[in-house]
Amino acid sequence: MKFENLQWLSGLSSWQNLDMSRVDLSKASDWFQVTNTLPSSMLVELHMSCCELNQIPVGVANMTRLEVLNLRWNIIWGTIPQWLYTCSNLESLSLYLNLLRGEISSSTGNLTAIVNLDLSPNQLEGKMPSSLGNLCKLTVLDLSRNYFSGSVSEILGSLSRCSSGPMESLKLSTNDFLGPLSDQLGNFRHLRLLALSSNSISCPIPVSS
Repeated sequence: MKFENLQWLSGLSSWQNLDMSRVDLSKASDWFQVTNTLPSSMLVELHMSCCELNQIPVGVANMTRLEVLNLRWNIIWGTIPQWLYTCSNLESLSLYLNLLRGEISSSTGNLTAIVNLDLSPNQLEGKMPSSLGNLCKLTVLDLSRNYFSGSVSEILGSLSRCSSGPMESLKLSTNDFLGPLSDQLGNFRHLRLLALSSNSISCPIPVSS
């Protein structure tokens, strides 16, 4: 499905859930302007996967109630905009399979409501900020298939700062992380899936007391 004009969207003043997934917006020259007029006070979920988007709609910054932002399978390039980290009500953010570059900002720690964060696979790099430790509701974290580096023990240390963290799925595979693993791995009492393959981690998994 394709649209060349999205002005009709600006009239959706009371919608809470908008799903435009698999709608080709590459020919819609006004999509950027129209997203700025979406009902910022009402929208809770915005799904725009497989839309051929090349940037994150800046209008998202005004969506104060937004809890779910799904931008999977697009061609979004450049760095993650700083304003995205001000969306403090976000519970689920998926930027899966885009062309994002650069490092993850320490402002990630502002997303304290986040439960599901998917940044795989992109071209992101650098060390993960210690502010990840602020995300005490995080249940699913996927950083796989990027160019992240640094000590995997530091990441585990940051994520385990929450005494009863609910982390169930942690995917760090296919990056440039280094070992050794730390005993803090045993703090993840609810962990069901741990993916560490294709890194430089060679030590045995520690036995938790």
